[in-house]
Amino acid sequence: MPTAHPSSLLWRPQIVFPPGASPCSPTSTTSVSSGAATALVLILDTTRFQLLVWDPVTGHQHRVSIPTGFDRFRSVICGAVLRAAPGDVHFQIVLVTDDHEMEEWRALACVYSSKTEAWGNLIPTPIPSGTLVSIDVLGVLVGHSIYSMLYGTSSNILQFDLEGESLAVIPVPVNMSDFDGFTLMRAEDGELSLLSLSGFTAQLWKRNTITDGVPSWGIVRTVELDKLLSLDSEGYVTTHGFAEDNNLVILRVNINIISTVQIESLQFKKVSDNSKWYYYPFESVYAAGI
Repeated sequence: MPTAHPSSLLWRPQIVFPPGASPCSPTSTTSVSSGAATALVLILDTTRFQLLVWDPVTGHQHRVSIPTGFDRFRSVICGAVLRAAPGDVHFQIVLVTDDHEMEEWRALACVYSSKTEAWGNLIPTPIPSGTLVSIDVLGVLVGHSIYSMLYGTSSNILQFDLEGESLAVIPVPVNMSDFDGFTLMRAEDGELSLLSLSGFTAQLWKRNTITDGVPSWGIVRTVELDKLLSLDSEGYVTTHGFAEDNNLVILRVNINIISTVQIESLQFKKVSDNSKWYYYPFESVYAAGI
């Protein structure tokens, strides 16, 4: 299967399906994929157990059956849709799930190509016992890899290599359960990073490769969000995702305010103050004057 070039990949997870999700659950039915003018939306039809890829610009829809091995009643399923290049009519869907029916805990991935109209083989890898694919932390594309979060008895990152079509588990420096929020990110230099949130304190961690070739994590920035957002002691902040094209972290401030912050510049913007519970980053383009 041809792989996509990292500079032109159009990606935005997530389609996140909790076990036994019903059609009325927002997290089980809607997902957004972003990227310039060719942004796509990925939707789960829980009645037919199918995926729907929708192009909001052209109105084109494409239905895809979910492959064997993905059980929505027992495991969380995460997914993404991407294109190889702007203007390309063909796309790929990547699905990831955890599987603990057998004695060995493992993660599974599978890739669909609209060009061949077929799913590839299931791609397995062992994961630590007692860990699951997170429904709270959206994945991110960094280089040729898609990264998702694993949580449970330990916290790890699940890496899917688009070129080699392989899975790997990456340890993280802290336990996800010890924090109020976690967001996987792509740093300005294109490396994998993550944002941990404890109270009003956000810490940006970056994954580096040191001289002996062993990856390591380090804190590159600490931000006191209560000072940045002018919050009182009774307020709170949670993370809600990452908008890749603009390098923005999406935050929920208190109960009903959705805001974005650019971590490097610390530019803050209030987006919405309604009380909707589910938000999905969607990045596209528009003609001037509209």
